[in-house]
Amino acid sequence: MANGVYIAVAGAQAELRRLDVVSNNLANNNTPGFKKDRVNFKEVLANAFMDDSKQDKRFVEVAGTHTDMSPGPLRETGNPLDLALLGDGFFKVQTRRGPRLTRGGTFMQNTQGQLISTEGNLLLGQNDEPIAFPPNGKSPVINGTGKIIVGKETVGNLAIVEVKDVSQLKKEEAGTFATNPDNIELATNNTQVHQGYIESGNGDSVRMMITLVETQRHYDTLHRAIETYKDLDQKVTRIVS
Repeated sequence: MANGVYIAVAGAQAELRRLDVVSNNLANNNTPGFKKDRVNFKEVLANAFMDDSKQDKRFVEVAGTHTDMSPGPLRETGNPLDLALLGDGFFKVQTRRGPRLTRGGTFMQNTQGQLISTEGNLLLGQNDEPIAFPPNGKSPVINGTGKIIVGKETVGNLAIVEVKDVSQLKKEEAGTFATNPDNIELATNNTQVHQGYIESGNGDSVRMMITLVETQRHYDTLHRAIETYKDLDQKVTRIVS
């Protein structure tokens, strides 16, 4: 089979992976606090796959993905339980897997008056206990540092945390991140809470759509090249035999 087919196959596999990542980014970009992923590529020396060892051949393959932690734009909702973070901090929530970090700030009250995310994860305070409001029906006031005031009573402080090494964050479902507890510290004044706002996804929907179309076209071109190489190989085999 022609040497070029290996390069085409590697390229098609890489583009297929990029299609998956970009499609997921586009589908989730309206999720509050969503952070898009990027595909990392690497160039590989491919002499081992080539018949002509006198010429170095190179092809691309996926080295992995990483999450882009850049902030998304803030959108005003007016809902006192919608919270956005301006800065590098995270909310801390209790999930079935244990404490996790998130930038998603759409919260509500459960039947016990505790604040929960749309996925049912409990929003935690600085004492790692759930945040609960007294049953007086008054709307809370949450200031820039995460202090929660209902009426004239302070009912808690949000556990706004920052991470020492972003590369140690492991992205999980529903916009949550896991990391080693030693990588977490209480946020400084560099992170501010904005009540009545949510952080939108950090992807550009128009640009992602363009990338999706371009990647699909590139993949289709590589796929056609593979089919051409296969046809040529079959014809050569018939002629030789």
